[in-house]
Amino acid sequence: MPVDRSSPTISEARAAANRVPLGDASNMPAKARKSNGRKKQPTVTQHAEAAEQQVGELTAEYLALQDELAEAHHSLDDMQAELDEAKADARAARREAEAAKTATGKLTSELSVIAKPNGSMKNRCGLMELEEDQDLYRYLMRETRIVAMKTLDRDKTYDDQDEFAMARFCKAVSHTKGLEYLKRFEGNWAAKEFAKTALKSDRARKTKLAANRRNRDSTHSPTPGDNPGSAAED
Repeated sequence: MPVDRSSPTISEARAAANRVPLGDASNMPAKARKSNGRKKQPTVTQHAEAAEQQVGELTAEYLALQDELAEAHHSLDDMQAELDEAKADARAARREAEAAKTATGKLTSELSVIAKPNGSMKNRCGLMELEEDQDLYRYLMRETRIVAMKTLDRDKTYDDQDEFAMARFCKAVSHTKGLEYLKRFEGNWAAKEFAKTALKSDRARKTKLAANRRNRDSTHSPTPGDNPGSAAED
């Protein structure tokens, strides 16, 4: 009997039954469906770009923290300098405390008036007739400096002070207890000389502190091209 080639064989029928139509996910094997649901993995280039972005963010954060740390060091150094100066002033004040007791005892009514001398003022202690009383001389200089810092413009030199500031300073000196001895100097020349020195020293101190701060800034500032993370990588 001749074979009918138009009818599928048993093997072909089974193959047709197991064949999965394209686009029908419900008929796909579970493993195939799972693989199609996975997220697309980043490429090597994308991974490198993300890593570079993270490095940039961490570098910026590192530099910001470095700046804050440097500023904190500057503040600590300034505070330490002020503390050292305050300690030195306190020690000097204790030594000169006894001089204040004798200052009020030397009233102007008992002493002659001293006119401003011509020429150099380098030997002020001698010009003020205080060679035998160095403690009183230092006390007067110290207390006058305090008055000058409170009444005069510390951003100006002595010669640049206006007449109102000078009048305020002279009045404050005359009303400060313990400075009665200065009243014997005609035109307050001794007190004014103390104020001149005080302003000069104050400006020199500020200039020195500013220079030290600039030196520290240049020392702590990173050199262009340095990699902040190189130390950690080593």
